[in-house]
Amino acid sequence: VEVVGALARAGDVERARRVAENAVNTAEQIEVSRVRAGALVEVVGALARAGDVERARRAAENAVNTAGRIGDPRERAGALAEAVGALARAGLTDEALATAERIGDPRERARVLAEAVGALARAGLTDEALATAERIGDPRERARVLAEAVGALARAGDVERARRAAENAVNTAGRIGDPRERAGALAEAVGALARAGLTDEALATAERIGDPRER
Repeated sequence: VEVVGALARAGDVERARRVAENAVNTAEQIEVSRVRAGALVEVVGALARAGDVERARRAAENAVNTAGRIGDPRERAGALAEAVGALARAGLTDEALATAERIGDPRERARVLAEAVGALARAGLTDEALATAERIGDPRERARVLAEAVGALARAGDVERARRAAENAVNTAGRIGDPRERAGALAEAVGALARAGLTDEALATAERIGDPRER
């Protein structure tokens, strides 16, 4: 996979594609589903860097299908999250979201969508990241993901949108029923605001936290 990246950066795209295709074939021979899914995820990125988007899409679909066959729920969710993240990083946003939406378990789906949000934000696709965050049904997970997006927006210099994302995180956290979880989510939002340089907003949000120990 590293060889593919090096060849692509050197402009030898055709060789990069051939090496990536060999990597796909090798990954498909792995018998353990969890390991095979992880190997295919690595290959998706390599194919995308080599400019072979169609093959990257097929490898990602293969990774998703392989991950779906993992018996342990936690391992399955982790593998699906990695596959969706690989799709998002490869620029296949629609496919990433469609994959996440197919997941029946709400907590699994929230975790996978959160991975997609992180991948999109790191790739600079902030509009897509924020729109994806709104798809997360669990307010705890959505508040956490929005707080992380604040940092990505601030690092990109988009302070106004960072402020709006933080306000969204605060409002979402405020809807969490459990007092301790609500306080924790608000504390994360306060940290995100402070890191983004929005000190006044951070202090105002901190005052909304009911438990003084969380302030």
